[in-house]
Amino acid sequence: MECLDPVVFFLSGALITGGALFLWAQTRRRTAYGRYVSAEGRCCPARLGWFLQEDVDYIFYTGVMTGRGSADQL
Repeated sequence: MECLDPVVFFLSGALITGGALFLWAQTRRRTAYGRYVSAEGRCCPARLGWFLQEDVDYIFYTGVMTGRGSADQL
């Protein structure tokens, strides 16, 4: 598979530009965080949140290993 230099260059530039714009936006507005946030909205227990976050990686890599046949082919 060949490297597509223009695509990599464009996506890298978009990532850097987006990061700079996000940093600029975050310095313009103050938001509450941690214990200063009210408990409104949906929430799930921390253990369930951790499990769901890590479960995606497990399912993805298990699917990759199953689809490839063996680890030697990676």
